[in-house]
Amino acid sequence: MAEFESSAILLIDDDDTSNFYNKFILEEAQIVDKIYSTETADDGLDLLKKLDFPPRLILIDLNMPFKDGWDFMEDYLKLGIEKQSPKLFFLSSSILPADKEKANDHPRVDGFISKPLDIDFIKRQISAVV
Repeated sequence: MAEFESSAILLIDDDDTSNFYNKFILEEAQIVDKIYSTETADDGLDLLKKLDFPPRLILIDLNMPFKDGWDFMEDYLKLGIEKQSPKLFFLSSSILPADKEKANDHPRVDGFISKPLDIDFIKRQISAVV
């Protein structure tokens, strides 16, 4: 069985306001003990390399400059962390059906969540995986 940091979540989003809001909503939902947040995919990957145990859940923005969510996925899979099965969801403001379909069809992506996070959605869906 995989070892995880107790109820930890990693948020990766280039938008400070989104990270602040999402962290606030996750804290209000009271489903996690620890919330990490980074503003770039590379910073998120660096953090994952440093942690003794991966978070149970990673929420990453799909559309970011320099390295987007898909670029993150390529590098993330090379880390070998996915074998420990943290859940990974794209969190995006994209309204393109193709983005949602591609995410839902990817074998390592657990879902596509439309921004903004909603406390009821978190309690119904996310709380089951952390």
